[in-house]
Amino acid sequence: MQRSFQVMKRRRGTSMVEAAAGIMVGLPLVIAIIFVGLEVSMYFMIQSNLDAATRKATRALAHQWGRDPAVASDPSRQRAIYMDCLINGYVNDPAQFSNPVFNGQDPPSVTVVGTYTSGQYGLASYPPPNPLNLGNNFIIRSEATYRLE
Repeated sequence: MQRSFQVMKRRRGTSMVEAAAGIMVGLPLVIAIIFVGLEVSMYFMIQSNLDAATRKATRALAHQWGRDPAVASDPSRQRAIYMDCLINGYVNDPAQFSNPVFNGQDPPSVTVVGTYTSGQYGLASYPPPNPLNLGNNFIIRSEATYRLE
């Protein structure tokens, strides 16, 4: 009876060591997967908001160009249109939009490129922890083309 108790004690000790080893290997992997998931979701959130602002600016410029073609050569009016298309935290400044390309050929269209440059224009650094120091060179772009109706 005493011998079987000792065997059970050894097995229990072995099980605890195996569980600890499993946690030591598995926990960092789970944490890394969660971290990557958060970073990817943040990237898509930035991209989605940048797409929305760029589409809105392009649509507003095309609408204005259809009513008054002089907007194509007036940067101050373009900037005023861009000011209505800002999304706080993602598109903070009209300078994040490129100079629009007005295509007068059939069909007439307007193209605008929006950029999210990490750490500029009051934007948050992406990725936030930035262990590899990638944030200063990280740029997210969005392009939209809208036809005149």
